Amino acid sequence: MKLSHLRFIGFGLILSCSHLMPDNWRAFEGEIPQLKALVISAVESSGFSPYDSANRKSQVTSEWKYSQTDSLHRQRQRVTVTWEFNALEGAIVIYVRHEAQNIETDIGLGLQYRATSPDNNLESQILEDLSKRILNSNPDSF
Repeated sequence: MKLSHLRFIGFGLILSCSHLMPDNWRAFEGEIPQLKALVISAVESSGFSPYDSANRKSQVTSEWKYSQTDSLHRQRQRVTVTWEFNALEGAIVIYVRHEAQNIETDIGLGLQYRATSPDNNLESQILEDLSKRILNSNPDSF
């Protein structure tokens, strides 16, 4: 098989798997006034409580949210939203990351934390809410 055929097959494979990539970021042109306040509002509306992140000017992380599954198992989850300005493109790129961990109580070993898959729907929901807030905050800019 020729190298050009392999490249074409590889490119086709990448395109066919692109739906598996999570949609956990968005880009907006220009400056966004009060972005941190908008991010905090979007995180709060999703049921998470942001903790004081005054020292992080381009990141908001929520507190861990705990839920009990049974007497020995709990789960905790949190959301982190970060953003950065891409000077080359003149755009702000916003990322949302959901973390979840199962917590098991083992009499001999104590607490054990095991990471679970992120909730891509929650990440998308927060991004959608944040996008609407950004567009509504300054509709003339977009």
